[in-house]
Amino acid sequence: MSRRTMDLRPEGVRRRVEEHRDRGLLVRCAIVGGLVLVAAWTTGAWRLETAKAHQRDAEKHATTVLTVERELAEVERSVEALGVELTAWRSVAVPFGPTAVVDGILAGLPESVTLDRLEFDANSLVTPSGRTLSARSTDDAPARRITGELEGFAATDEDVVSFVTSLRSVPFFLQVTVERTWHLDLEGESARAFRLGFEVDLESASPALAGVDLAKEAS
Repeated sequence: MSRRTMDLRPEGVRRRVEEHRDRGLLVRCAIVGGLVLVAAWTTGAWRLETAKAHQRDAEKHATTVLTVERELAEVERSVEALGVELTAWRSVAVPFGPTAVVDGILAGLPESVTLDRLEFDANSLVTPSGRTLSARSTDDAPARRITGELEGFAATDEDVVSFVTSLRSVPFFLQVTVERTWHLDLEGESARAFRLGFEVDLESASPALAGVDLAKEAS
């Protein structure tokens, strides 16, 4: 059994009803579209803020990495500079303990004697290669020694002679010689300048530690 519906409304009324229904559908579609647009805008804004937050974190991380790399580069440069300085220091460092030598010089220094220069000749340093103190008594290698010069001035020649005699009495000073003396005028006062040569027995003045490679002292 089938049913049929007949619209008995006048044509004008029926047309106005259809137009009203179409407008209602259009309004609903507009509302739905607006809601979708708002949802899309909200989601986009949230994603944009999230992306910005990630960008800020990435920038902070990148800044941290750059800072660490810069500090690491500075540390490497400092290490290289220290290495260069250490190499330079080793090239000019005195390869023995000079305290005993200086004490030996000052011990018998007359009051009228003034020292101007104390110089050691690095080229004269004798350091048996590859030999340690424990092997000292088992080979015939020469003892460790170094030569040097000493300059200064004294009131008289007698004071110079007294100073030389004092140096010769120190056990580790060998071959103390007067290389030159000359007259010196100091503010109207007469003085005698001198230059002494000497050799130091380092085995006595600055003994190496047992088991230490003596060749390393010259490097």
